[in-house]
Amino acid sequence: MADRPRRSLGLAAALALAALVVSGCGGSSAKATGPSRPGARTTQAQFVARASSICQGVRTQEQPLQTREASLKRLPVAKADAAFVSLARQAASIARTAGKRLRALARPAADAHEIEDLLQAYSAEATDAQNIANAAVNQENKLGEAASIALARSIALNSASANRLGMGDCFGT
Repeated sequence: MADRPRRSLGLAAALALAALVVSGCGGSSAKATGPSRPGARTTQAQFVARASSICQGVRTQEQPLQTREASLKRLPVAKADAAFVSLARQAASIARTAGKRLRALARPAADAHEIEDLLQAYSAEATDAQNIANAAVNQENKLGEAASIALARSIALNSASANRLGMGDCFGT
């Protein structure tokens, strides 16, 4: 019986992690061009194009995670829990890589502050994903639920800012 609530949290959090991966950017072969300091000579359109290229790479990376997440429902609880922890850690790793790649992009001076806010929030999302995995390992449902709620809230808030910058396809809808 104790495993039933934990598995329920695991599947719900796995869906949240899939949302994180879908909403984030990262893991492509696109290379950053220019320094990450604000005021570098780049336009918003150039920044968005470079970020979108990075985001295309993450869509490729997240497809196998989504497939594996969907298969958790068919596994015994112990195996599903172990697989979930692996997925959560992979999602956190993808998010951290995405943050590094996005930070390496030159930012348009006019939007540098808003972009920095997005990048800081995105880093917090990666931490939330890691906290979900840690909560699952330690069977701490309340901590996992809190991290999952924080993650969902952050994605919703960041999506609005990303849409204003023309980066909605990078940070989700």
